[in-house]
Amino acid sequence: MKLIKAGLSRLKSAQVVAKSEYVEGAMTGNANFPSPTPTLAQVTAARTALVAALADAESGAHVDIAEKHEAVRSMLDLLANLAGYVNSVAGGD
Repeated sequence: MKLIKAGLSRLKSAQVVAKSEYVEGAMTGNANFPSPTPTLAQVTAARTALVAALADAESGAHVDIAEKHEAVRSMLDLLANLAGYVNSVAGGD
């Protein structure tokens, strides 16, 4: 049985944003995956929050950097869960 790999382990923050944009584009309107869990709206909201956190973290403030790390973790969790959804729906196909 083939499974997709999320491929998230070595991504830098900006790459996580790009990965999310790619996944969102591939999943939007995809009839094979009609009701993803998490929803694409949740993924988009998390990506938007991550982009804002990345911009804020450029200030170098410890609080902003901590919020960036939390936004990255949240985005990675959502993408990993979405990969799990795809694997379960695809059934190895």
